[in-house]
Amino acid sequence: MALATYLVLGNDRQPAAGAASTAGKCVLSGKPREICIKDHARDLERRYRAKFAALPADEQQLAYRIAIAAVRQIAQHEYAHHLLLHPDRIASGSIARIDAEFEADFYAELSGIQAGEITGAMFYFFDVLADMEDQSKAMQSPDYESAGCRVNNFNNITAAFGIMPTMLVAFASGGGSSGDVTPEVEFPKRARELAESVAPELLAKSCGRLSEAILREARAELASLTALMAEYAHLFPKRVSKLELDEPEVFPLIERLQEQARGFKHIKGLAAGVLSNLVTRVGLAGAQAKVSRQLDAVLESTADDILSGNYGNFLDVKASHVLHNTDGPVATRIDAAKTLFESAVTFQPGVSNSWANLAMIAYIKGDCRKAAELADKAARTANDDVRGEVESVRSVFRNGISNPKRCAEAGARFAEEWLR
Repeated sequence: MALATYLVLGNDRQPAAGAASTAGKCVLSGKPREICIKDHARDLERRYRAKFAALPADEQQLAYRIAIAAVRQIAQHEYAHHLLLHPDRIASGSIARIDAEFEADFYAELSGIQAGEITGAMFYFFDVLADMEDQSKAMQSPDYESAGCRVNNFNNITAAFGIMPTMLVAFASGGGSSGDVTPEVEFPKRARELAESVAPELLAKSCGRLSEAILREARAELASLTALMAEYAHLFPKRVSKLELDEPEVFPLIERLQEQARGFKHIKGLAAGVLSNLVTRVGLAGAQAKVSRQLDAVLESTADDILSGNYGNFLDVKASHVLHNTDGPVATRIDAAKTLFESAVTFQPGVSNSWANLAMIAYIKGDCRKAAELADKAARTANDDVRGEVESVRSVFRNGISNPKRCAEAGARFAEEWLR
């Protein structure tokens, strides 16, 4: 349904209108709503399959990114019901079901914004659902805002935030640059735009539950975060391939971001995402020792709002510091770092550095089979520019599986060099 909406927005609505008419008839026939929605999705897929296949590869990838973000945000919506204690609050009468559904929508949207995902991704699901709903009033329920209302909510949120959350996270991670689109150009430009403009008014057809005041507050926080990043735009390398951040000024930026995040009400998670990426890049530059001293304060400033992947990135940097830059017996450092690396991949399975370090620790302990398994995970999550190197190390571990004694001896020698 989300992929179909991508094509609908490209001025190809006629197939969707036909599918909506068929879906409306399904509902009117008395079939369960869930069955009709599934059939509607299949019908859209059939009607748009050839048109989607004809799109350029980069457009297809963008459509898939939007669809994946929409699915993730729908899952966040369901999670929000538990986090926000909706079953108990509905049972006690402290919140109406329809307001609980709105709260869950807003939580999911804000979570997507804080993760740097495409703003308003759930729109791509609800837009074609609204077409279906228009064909049959039986689709509407007093327990939910209509799909049309929800579409307007997502449009209002998108208008308030734009692409800046995505851009902040991408630039902070070392990506997002292409041609003239660089942090040095975009941060000051976007900061000026946010400072000089006012938050857009809610659409006339909005249904009353989205708070204009909350959107204004959140947008003001986004403006201040963007302005701070604009002050340090010169720190970010022009070369996309240079991920390391080794300029001394990055440390005051990290401290100021922490302080700013403490005052945020709505986008602490976005600030934590930016911090996470900056801390990771400082770690890549070999400054784990210096940045590690700031990590506890970073985690404290975003404790209740940090996303799990960002927490995993912080733990990865902390573990590298413990392993390589602290005093004490090597065995104690290895065990402490191992615990942190294991926690890092629990929260962020895509952090290749932690998998690689766990593989090295298994090798040091003489377990080449385990080391090879962990190195395989490191290779699968590694960036293209280092994947070959990780795969070479994995081959060494695999070769040692058949001779445990030799593996243990080689691992011990490696530890003397690696951790001296």
